[in-house]
Amino acid sequence: MIELIGFDGDDTLWHSEGYYRDAQAAFEEIIGGYVDLADARLHEHILATERRNLALFGYGAKGMTLSMIETAIAVTGARISAADLHRVVELGKAVLQHPVALLPGIRDAVAAVAADHEVVLITKGDLFHQEKKVASSGLADLFQRIEIVSEKNPGTYGRVLAEFDVARAFRDGGQLAALRRRARAAPGRVGGPRALPRHLGTRDGRRHRRGRTTDAQCRRSGGNSRGGSPAGCIGQGERGRTGSRGMNSPDWRLRLIEDEAGIGALLARTARIAVLGIKPESRADQPAHYVPAYAQKRGFDVIPVPVYYPDVTEILGQKVFREVSAIGGRVDLVNVFRRPGDLAPHLDDLLAARPGAVWLQSGIREDDFARQLAGAGIDVVQDRCILVELRRRAHLRPRS
Repeated sequence: MIELIGFDGDDTLWHSEGYYRDAQAAFEEIIGGYVDLADARLHEHILATERRNLALFGYGAKGMTLSMIETAIAVTGARISAADLHRVVELGKAVLQHPVALLPGIRDAVAAVAADHEVVLITKGDLFHQEKKVASSGLADLFQRIEIVSEKNPGTYGRVLAEFDVARAFRDGGQLAALRRRARAAPGRVGGPRALPRHLGTRDGRRHRRGRTTDAQCRRSGGNSRGGSPAGCIGQGERGRTGSRGMNSPDWRLRLIEDEAGIGALLARTARIAVLGIKPESRADQPAHYVPAYAQKRGFDVIPVPVYYPDVTEILGQKVFREVSAIGGRVDLVNVFRRPGDLAPHLDDLLAARPGAVWLQSGIREDDFARQLAGAGIDVVQDRCILVELRRRAHLRPRS
């Protein structure tokens, strides 16, 4: 009999990893002004630096920022300007200041479990940052105890569990299987983990998710962390494009692009990109502006579709549209900058527009939303930064 259930925090209760990925993408853009990213092997440098510094700085945004600064100085031969180092510091501050966005239905789900079990929150990272996230989450009242630890290992769990008089403990942090079973009757829907744990969370730097390979492994091998090794991946480009599929048919899954070959093929056939949730020049320091600005710089036809800013009529020198379906003509790809809980109101518009693909930026994953798009014959990418994917394909040019 399960008597105690322990929950992780980041990417189990609330979104976290996407903010780190956005920071890493912006960091690459800064360093790309000094060196060729492919030759500099920037990802390997920053990963090695973060691992080396773990014993000094621990996990979290502060350690990441200090390691970014160290890496920036090293890979540029100390040529990086003070202004750009300040930009790196601001990236770290942005991660520390991001809003806490709960996964869909998570409060109702945890409450359903807490009705029959003692529940404890065990989360890892910087003390101040984790305390702030717990307080902002509005979930603290559901837990009998909250532990913020510097490392998750048998010793840590043993110490915490020894203080509870329980016969058996279950730690939920990866698949949420027991949570899903208990919460099926709860109002709302259990979202499950929407993003991967911070990549330094295991000894070899792997980000484990249901046995799939990692971003670091795939950059070396040409595969993808979400789709397995290259030999085991069938990309959308290899499958070809077919007609609309019914959602009750397994064929709709062919529209979910989760491997390197599929991503490359999608970008190769893309010329016109509508950006849903784009921000104007007054927010030029935010991903929802500088990511599409980079795509435009690379030659893509970027069409702004902001959600807010009603007085703005142009962004990136282009006319603003308020709905994707109002654009007219073929839209190859819609790049989405909206939180998972804010996606549903855009579904009808996207189905009416019928773009070739919908790309949800890193940190954005909503499987029901993706399934409905895929069932209508629209390709879907989830939880990836298009800036990172474009930078990795520096020689790619928009389809003419």
